[in-house]
Amino acid sequence: MATSTVRFSGKPKGSVIEERDDWEGTTLYWRLPISGVLRYGTAAIDAGWMCLFAFGWVMVAAQLAKGGLIGWLGAWTIGGVWWIWFQWDLIRPSRPESVTLGEDLFVYNPGASPVEPVQWNAPRQSRDWKPPRPRRRKKVAVAKAELGKFVIDRVGERQRLSFDLGADRIEIGESLREPEREWLHAVLDDWRRS
Repeated sequence: MATSTVRFSGKPKGSVIEERDDWEGTTLYWRLPISGVLRYGTAAIDAGWMCLFAFGWVMVAAQLAKGGLIGWLGAWTIGGVWWIWFQWDLIRPSRPESVTLGEDLFVYNPGASPVEPVQWNAPRQSRDWKPPRPRRRKKVAVAKAELGKFVIDRVGERQRLSFDLGADRIEIGESLREPEREWLHAVLDDWRRS
């Protein structure tokens, strides 16, 4: 199904939001922040620890061959699998966050950031501080007729752009600057009413 392309004006100067038109509609997308070089340094250090971990696993397996330590080997193996997964999460490429505005369909893709950037200036005692963790949110597709309002509000000192999907409140553009979020809100609102 061919869709008409949508053009938007008034985007803030220096905005990281890009536009792409295809058969699904107009997609607005932006790259997610990553920890940059820090994640590769962490991955290199972790790789060294992984070598020591593997040596320990071999030593435990040798002891197992002599008749003991089966629980220890199982725990060591589970720890190793988790560590490999975390290493992959550190070095995998990121995918941009996006919204696709089709003729009758809204698609939100939260993208994927290897690990959320560490906020070095955020105090650990703060309730808002979160340790770095992988982003794991799912893509959402909603018929335009079933889509509620897009809301821009404040949560503490932070601005939030979101929409409700059933009992879930889904935030869009958490990494964007306020003028970009305000522009995106206006675009989404205009599209929903058209």
